[in-house]
Amino acid sequence: MAKTNVKIRKEAHFVSVEITSKDKPEISEVTKRKWQALMNLASDLFEVPAGLIMKITPTDMEVFISSQNPGNPYAPKAKDRLGHGLYCESAIGYDQRLHVPNALNDATWATNPDIHLHMISYVGYPLKWADNQVFGTICILDQKERNYDEKQFQLIEMFQDLIETDLQLIEANHQLQILANVDPLTKLANRHKMIDFVREQIENYRLQNSFFSLAIIDLDSFKAVNDQYGHRVGDKVLIMFSSFIQKKLDHPIFISRYGGDEFVVVFPNVTLQEADMKLSQLQTDLLTDSYLQRYQLQFSYGIDQVKNGDVDELRMIDRADKIMMVNKKKKNSNHTTSS
Repeated sequence: MAKTNVKIRKEAHFVSVEITSKDKPEISEVTKRKWQALMNLASDLFEVPAGLIMKITPTDMEVFISSQNPGNPYAPKAKDRLGHGLYCESAIGYDQRLHVPNALNDATWATNPDIHLHMISYVGYPLKWADNQVFGTICILDQKERNYDEKQFQLIEMFQDLIETDLQLIEANHQLQILANVDPLTKLANRHKMIDFVREQIENYRLQNSFFSLAIIDLDSFKAVNDQYGHRVGDKVLIMFSSFIQKKLDHPIFISRYGGDEFVVVFPNVTLQEADMKLSQLQTDLLTDSYLQRYQLQFSYGIDQVKNGDVDELRMIDRADKIMMVNKKKKNSNHTTSS
């Protein structure tokens, strides 16, 4: 959660507001172009020098979109610090429309920072994500007194609604992308995302000779956990094991749930021998994990390194899977012999 304080100029006090958090998606170039056309239209319709979409950050109000018309003094990405009573701060702090017809005739606004740009008229509305986090404002400014009527306010509110609808769609699409690439149980990357990642690594190897290793991890006797303790406990064991390997393996690596009790780990710029050492150490570390050892959890693995002629992920996965099966059989054979 990200918060900042905005100053409401009239009451001369600060209000804490929740603003765009780090997990929110970026605004695409396509959407920016759409918003640019919208603000160009707004400035033309209202015959003002500046139509703006402002973005609030923890420290500043930043010009996100600025109408492209002559006489507009607000450059894209220009900033002004929060805390000294900007027009937009009060619109956000009040959480409603702010209309200042002529700042020079209003003691509250006569010394506000935009006066230096000769912007004496302002009308603005807060812009929010679906969860009420504040994105910023939509506003129009003029260098002369402006008294807008209710129909004009309604038109600006329609622009506000269009932008907020875009914000809702952007976040909804972002969540769909996450769901498409994340295993719902373990929150690791899923098979689909892993395949895309391995394809990228193979292409990097082909073009830049950027090698990597790939391992398949398979839990030993996991069916016995489900049979003895039930699937709810089995699911929790998978979640805890996923957390365990994420914590223990060095970054940067890529970990995914391949399906069931199998996981795929990709080691960029790591040789087969180095990856083998890491996973062997992981097996040793697993024996000291108090929760997972309640269920006597162990795993087998197989590793392969990218080779000339690998054109897709299937060859590598198949080779690593066969090596894993050989290792698992050896482990079972040794266990039977020792018993």
